[in-house]
Amino acid sequence: MSDYNHILTRVACFPVFYLFFAAGTIGGGLLGLGLGIVNYETVGLLGGAFIGLFIGLFLGLSALVLAVIFNLLAPCLGGIPVSLAPLPSKQEQSGQAHTDDI
Repeated sequence: MSDYNHILTRVACFPVFYLFFAAGTIGGGLLGLGLGIVNYETVGLLGGAFIGLFIGLFLGLSALVLAVIFNLLAPCLGGIPVSLAPLPSKQEQSGQAHTDDI
């Protein structure tokens, strides 16, 4: 028997876009602003912020395109098998059982 109990065939596209846009904007913004501070005469702070926005948009749109392609191909190819398990409860984590539960 397989260890997988679910098959992933669809991914929500816009949360993927939001996540990659935010990560790209934050990472690219820090890189761009750092470049703007170090090379102030060439890039400037607004140029560094624009670099961060451009990197964020590029990563977000790339992730959106890949999510759409995945959604088109995954049902045809059988999807990706994943294993989903519930999180242990607080009682199971502590190892204590209450007498009221029995």
